[in-house]
Amino acid sequence: MRDDQMTPAPSLVRSLGVTGVLFLTLSVATPASSVFVIVPGMLQVAGTGAVWATLIAGFVCVATAFVYAELSSAWPVAGGEYVAVAHTLGPMAGFVMLGVNVFNNLLFPPVAGLGVSAVLGTLVPGLPQIPVAIAVVAGSTLVAILQIKVNAWLTGLFLLVEMLAILAVVWLGFADTVRPIGDLLLHPVMPQGANLVPASAASIGLATSIAIFALNGYGAAVYFGEEMLDAPRLIARAIMASLALTLLFEGIPIVAVLIGAPDLHATLTANDPFGLLVTLRSDTTTANWISIGVVVAIVNAVIACILACARFFYGTARDGSWGRPLDQWMTQVHPMFGSPWVGTLLVGGFGIVACFLPLQLLLVLSGTGLVAIYAGICVAAMVGRRTGKTAHAPYQMPFYPLAPVVTLLALGYVCWTSWSDLEEGAPWPDHDGRADPAVDRLLLVHPAPTGRLERSDPDPCDGARYMTIHLADYEDGNDYDGKYKYDLAALQKRLEHIQVAHIVGGTRAIVMFEGWDAAGKGGIIQRLSAEWDPRNYKVWPISAPTADEKAHHFLWRFWNRLPANGNIAVFDRSWYGRVLVERVEGFASETEWRHGYDEINAFEAQQVESGTTLIKLFIHTTQKEQDRRLRARLDDPWKHWKTGLDDFHNRSRREEYLEAMAEMFARTDTATAPWTVIDGNDKKAARIAALTLIADRLEAGVSMVPPPLDPKVKRVAEKALGLR
Repeated sequence: MRDDQMTPAPSLVRSLGVTGVLFLTLSVATPASSVFVIVPGMLQVAGTGAVWATLIAGFVCVATAFVYAELSSAWPVAGGEYVAVAHTLGPMAGFVMLGVNVFNNLLFPPVAGLGVSAVLGTLVPGLPQIPVAIAVVAGSTLVAILQIKVNAWLTGLFLLVEMLAILAVVWLGFADTVRPIGDLLLHPVMPQGANLVPASAASIGLATSIAIFALNGYGAAVYFGEEMLDAPRLIARAIMASLALTLLFEGIPIVAVLIGAPDLHATLTANDPFGLLVTLRSDTTTANWISIGVVVAIVNAVIACILACARFFYGTARDGSWGRPLDQWMTQVHPMFGSPWVGTLLVGGFGIVACFLPLQLLLVLSGTGLVAIYAGICVAAMVGRRTGKTAHAPYQMPFYPLAPVVTLLALGYVCWTSWSDLEEGAPWPDHDGRADPAVDRLLLVHPAPTGRLERSDPDPCDGARYMTIHLADYEDGNDYDGKYKYDLAALQKRLEHIQVAHIVGGTRAIVMFEGWDAAGKGGIIQRLSAEWDPRNYKVWPISAPTADEKAHHFLWRFWNRLPANGNIAVFDRSWYGRVLVERVEGFASETEWRHGYDEINAFEAQQVESGTTLIKLFIHTTQKEQDRRLRARLDDPWKHWKTGLDDFHNRSRREEYLEAMAEMFARTDTATAPWTVIDGNDKKAARIAALTLIADRLEAGVSMVPPPLDPKVKRVAEKALGLR
């Protein structure tokens, strides 16, 4: 049969008004998911400067929405951005946009599905990620086959649950304000170590790029244009209303949490600042209901996205983009529901398969595709105006060409911030194996305070090892330039809360110190544990092994000292004695200490894989500074006990120890258990740097929501204390 004899594709039924399209579009934008998942990254990056970032991003998104509105008004069909680009820029550009749309549309459902288990994990610990994601995508696919009008009202109902979760946060924030709204705009601050410092323009700019992605979704209205009544005239209204409501539902909670946060620093550095506010201001039941609201929001977004994606494939297949068999399948419309049901099943099937792909890969591809789509429609809008191809559009954007120019400039800035700084913006795993695309900015590492705190760069030839750390790079010895006592007290209070979180959560951690004699390890450990409950941590000073310990494998005595659930073990020197002192002093044969590297790596990998947080610190000082401190010990009678023959013997073999340390770093600085070297030449700077790093790493492995009070205890206490 010739192409001109093929049966025309059945049409989609126009049944949606502005409200129905608005419900579907807002569901794709999913404001609650952005607030609870993406916004925390903005707060960590820019602090209260996130308010400015949201305002700037809102201006950019308004410009982009104008572009969407004009193009959608000209071509209100299911093919979406691809149709507008093909009509204005030609078939080749349309083909490129088609490919970008395919990846961007297909990848969101599995990404969101994989994220559901993370939220559900706070309610039902131990849920398997992939099976949960498959269930979410499969269930959403079946729902998406239903009539579009049914889906519009269903997503509207889910949106109501989503909005209630947001309104709960807003009410708790505004009910008891701690700081005026004006301070957020006039005096924005951001976290830096244990301090709050003025928010920088760079940090606000980086947060703006996150906010642009958080507000994304308003353009999804274009995919429902073919099922909208009087779409050429009304679709622009749906797009602009969707953006306005998204700005409202994401911007107000940010203001609420910032003006109502009892502890601003804790809020800005928390992984779940909104959950923290809810827990402090209400109870666990309210927090759990809000978590359920977030899960509903994510599932709602998956349903809406599958609906939009299925219509994209319907529109492109109707244009003959995939070849006759696929085109015929994907344009089939269900006789009862009026939906492109085969295309819907194909989208859901791909989403289920993609649930088995690494989440980081999915995030990178989807984030990159969004930038390309925005750029494509801006160019299409300008070319369409110049050639007159969009002249028939009932809606014409105001102040042309301001909107597409602003959007393109913003996209250029996003690309620059994402790719120019490999440690903050590049969308590939960092040294901790985490990814950092714009949608995943909440995983950014806090800036290090004064006091060098760095690790080696990744070796491009070996994904599991790092290039040799050069200790000479950590000898600046700059004086600490902050308020030491204040910063130390704030860090110790933070560490106290972190220990409680480990106790309540039943998690384990190991903090291990190596370094030169008199480098300051003991002083750091003393300040690290100053506010800790002694029942749940143990400091292990490691010296020469006993006769019993020598009779066993060298790691035996460390296995016996590993922390139990809810405990933290601090090692003052460690198993690295095998490849340092035992190597240099000849206490281990060359065969033994060479085997030691692999044995240590395996031992550390076992701890991390079993759920233990492992932190390895090396405190470095110059020979000159070490000598000064050793002389000070000789001059102070109360420090004589800290001085022994080994201190001076080891000093005399410094070059041999430097050689051993260099190989130790090269062989054991792994992605699983990386080293961190701290410049210890200024004690105050070293202490703040070490405690900041330890707090950041320990906090990353636990929930920092304060534990709830047992209702039974509360009732008994109120009765005993006469509180009622």
